[in-house]
Amino acid sequence: MAAAQDTPYRLVVTASSGLPVRTLEEAIDTAASDDASVAVVIPAVLPATLPIWAAPARILDRVTKLRQAARARMVALDLGGSVEIVPCRSVHSAIAALCGERPPIEIVIAGSAPWRLRRAIRGLAPVTVVPLRREARRPQPVDGRPVLER
Repeated sequence: MAAAQDTPYRLVVTASSGLPVRTLEEAIDTAASDDASVAVVIPAVLPATLPIWAAPARILDRVTKLRQAARARMVALDLGGSVEIVPCRSVHSAIAALCGERPPIEIVIAGSAPWRLRRAIRGLAPVTVVPLRREARRPQPVDGRPVLER
C-alpha cells in the first residue's frame, strides 16, 4: 500500500457537476501520459445550508453519470487510478484537501475554470485546463424551407 502512495499521479477534477461527458473524457485523455496513474475527482458541491452528507438527488444523478463515464474511459484507456465523488463546499476545497493528503504531479481541470479557482490552486501543482467546448449550431430549416444566410 505504501508503494501506491509513492507513485506519481495526475489529478483530474471536474469544474462542475453539469459538465458534458465529452469534456471529462478529453481531460482524462490529457492526463493519460507517462506511467503516472490518474485520480479522477468529481466534486459534489453542496451549499452551506445542507449537511455535507445530504446531497440532493439531482446533484447525485449528475455526479453518478460523470463517475460512470470516467470509469468507462479509464477502462478503455487501460489506466490505473481511481474515480471518486467528493462531497464538498467548493471545488477549491476539494482540490486543496486532496493535494494536502498527497500532492499530484499535475492538476487537470475539466471544464471552465474561473480565475478565482485558478488563483486559489496556484502553487499546489501545475494546472492544465480542458475547456468546455460548445458546438456551433447551424440554423435549422423551418417547414422544410432553407434558412436564409446573412
